[in-house]
Amino acid sequence: MDTSIWIWIIVAIVVVAIIVAVAVWASSRRRAEAEAEADRRRAAKLREKAV
Repeated sequence: MDTSIWIWIIVAIVVVAIIVAVAVWASSRRRAEAEAEADRRRAAKLREKAV
């Protein structure tokens, strides 16, 4: 195989890895925000019951 083919294969692997990493990061961030919102709602319900 030619050297340029190996370079393009490595570039493709790096690009795919970056895309996967960004997708995982965005997903975990969205999940954390949803969990925080759920905690806020639960706290608001508890405050309503306490009053």
